[in-house]
Amino acid sequence: MSKEKRSAAMFRVRIFAFFSLFLVLALRPPAQASAAQEGEDASHGPAEPEAGRWLEDKEQPCFFYRGSCRGPERADTLIRRLYREGAVFVGLVASGDDPLGLRVYLPLDEEKREEIFAIANELLPSAGSVLSREEGQDQLTIWF
Repeated sequence: MSKEKRSAAMFRVRIFAFFSLFLVLALRPPAQASAAQEGEDASHGPAEPEAGRWLEDKEQPCFFYRGSCRGPERADTLIRRLYREGAVFVGLVASGDDPLGLRVYLPLDEEKREEIFAIANELLPSAGSVLSREEGQDQLTIWF
């Protein structure tokens, strides 16, 4: 076989290999990210438990920590108020079984966001935290 024919045959083999690899990669299904990689549970919801449900499971009106209420006295009322003002989700920030605060997932509506920030700013100074303000974030944490 002449050198030119061998070179042409090698070129065809390379082209065939390239297109075969391209087809294999292009047609395979996309890799699914694990729940741990997404930072969410398997249902694609927020990672923390829903605060109202957590309180119901504990059968108490406040976030009980080391024998006393931590945060607002009527946490269940606060959670309902946050939802009424437009919160998308209110999660419990905890360390083990100890409640530390609420993570509020904010709506897109600007007026509703302002209401939620007003509620948070009523609570934050009494907990010794700084006031929060709108900065385009998608969530807000209210620490106890």
